[in-house]
Amino acid sequence: MTVHHFHQQALVEANNVGSNTSVMAFTRVCRQAEIGRRCQIGNHCCIENHAWIGDDVIINHGTLVASHVSIENKARLGLRVTFIHDVGHRTMIGGEQRPPTLIREGAQLADGVTVRCGVTVGRYAQVAPGSEVTVDVPDFARASGRPARRRGWVCVCGERLKLPRKGDGETTCSCGLTFKLADGQVIGAESI
Repeated sequence: MTVHHFHQQALVEANNVGSNTSVMAFTRVCRQAEIGRRCQIGNHCCIENHAWIGDDVIINHGTLVASHVSIENKARLGLRVTFIHDVGHRTMIGGEQRPPTLIREGAQLADGVTVRCGVTVGRYAQVAPGSEVTVDVPDFARASGRPARRRGWVCVCGERLKLPRKGDGETTCSCGLTFKLADGQVIGAESI
């Protein structure tokens, strides 16, 4: 049996909503949106048609999830995160297909982050409050700014990783996961 927790003042038109997902007041989930299990969606949000949300995702108050945005399992979106509909300075018109936007597993977007369509935020990456994401953010990156730039690396647990600024290197987080920096990308964390 599927159990939902929809506030009486939420408008949930979608039939594809997983069990134990809660939707708060004044939030609209459009008919062709898909939402996984055990998600929490705050007040005053909008989940547009063709948006896809995995399991165990938290979306805080005032967030707009635009069409063709996919949010993988365990991602966290802060207050008033916005996915914009245009590519560069050109607004999508009529039946044009928006390039897909992907928020990978465990990524965290802090309050007030803006994400341009067509970018990917990598696994377990963290984007700082008020940042504007205009290009892809690598897995395990810590990014901030307008436009957002990589400022360092983070572990699955959220702790900053001590990796060299240039060249290759290796480190083990206090939680026990080991990471390697090779060719500008962090690899490792096999126990995820």
